[in-house]
Amino acid sequence: MIYGHWESAGQSGLCNNMLKIIQSKICSFTSLLQAEEGKIDLEAEPGVQAAFINIMYGKTDQRDHRHTEIHQQYIDIQLVLTGEELIYYGHPGFDAVVKSNPKPDLYLLDAPPLTNSVHLTPGHFAVFFPGEPHQALCRINQCDTIKKAVFKIPVELYR
Repeated sequence: MIYGHWESAGQSGLCNNMLKIIQSKICSFTSLLQAEEGKIDLEAEPGVQAAFINIMYGKTDQRDHRHTEIHQQYIDIQLVLTGEELIYYGHPGFDAVVKSNPKPDLYLLDAPPLTNSVHLTPGHFAVFFPGEPHQALCRINQCDTIKKAVFKIPVELYR
């Protein structure tokens, strides 16, 4: 897991391919903040699966009401645009019990140990690599609606 602020993402330890994506004009914080809810497809290199962004509104909730997920094919970059959330996360390598697989590359887990959390406010992001369990949209004090951009980066671009 990597944590940082969008304006200083270049100092966060992300690889050049990921920085190239997030530092493009379409991915500026202002552009993402103004973007409508939905999917934004990003240009792909020849022979490589394309990265994309999901702009979404989500309602934070109590931790025990939120699901825990992992991915295998994509790296998640979760950027809060408005509001705030807690994301609980754990480390890869535990014996995960997959409860369901409702969408491609979305594996819901049956209560893995999540011993860490990160508090995201506007402009802050967290990166979750394949196999890293994470539980997003957990409330801080009260349930609230937030806007966020979730980047889906094909794992083969992490080089």
